[in-house]
Amino acid sequence: MRKVFILGAHRSGTSKLASYFSEVLGFRGWAEGHIYRLVPHLMQGNRAIQKTIPENAFEINRIGKRTIIDHLVRSLDALISEHHEHQDYYDKTPGFQMLDAAPVIHRVLPEARFIHVRRNGIDNVASNLRNWERRGFKDACGMWKSALDAWFRVQERIADRTCEIEMDDLKTGSWRIHQEICAHLGLENRWSREEIEAYFGQGSPTSTVPLAPRAETTLEAMDWTPEQKALFIETCGENMRRCGYWPAEETAPGA
Repeated sequence: MRKVFILGAHRSGTSKLASYFSEVLGFRGWAEGHIYRLVPHLMQGNRAIQKTIPENAFEINRIGKRTIIDHLVRSLDALISEHHEHQDYYDKTPGFQMLDAAPVIHRVLPEARFIHVRRNGIDNVASNLRNWERRGFKDACGMWKSALDAWFRVQERIADRTCEIEMDDLKTGSWRIHQEICAHLGLENRWSREEIEAYFGQGSPTSTVPLAPRAETTLEAMDWTPEQKALFIETCGENMRRCGYWPAEETAPGA
């Protein structure tokens, strides 16, 4: 039984990839998972309790944080596996909290496989602003930053069972991505190149980006105010460089 966890920032292609798992590969799953977000909340709650009492005072401490969390993950897995009739399933939960939960899932469920979808921060922030009119610019920047911060915290710990994908490659290199995913999951490739490219060529109801190659996104091309551009550089600049979207030098391209 295959269990796949689709990770990444909001507005980074996780929805399209989840649809592909459901409509093409035939995995069970929902548009949004989020049940495993209980794991980091439990970890945080346990740390809060431990700060208020002696280490050996409460039963939660005597049992042990790791033991409690591991049992929770196994219980969630049993519940979800039964819910999906013990068939291959995927969990798509974007955001930093699910990324923080990934190392625990990796430790407890040896059959778990992860796919991290990444998107240029400028495109990501712009997409957030288009799709949620009430979302402030600072919040949009913070959402991308927090997800990438979490990714770099956990990346090495789950690397042996993780496939990383660029969102743009879903549009311009879908056949190659499909082959990589099949190899990553040990799936026999029963689909033709024409079928895969036709599927991803349909776009997505939640996508506002044309399915075509385009020039590299720069701050200069955005209609953001100078203050917004400066805030983006301050908030997201480091991760833009760590991801390779910007060169290592301090100056942001097109700023």
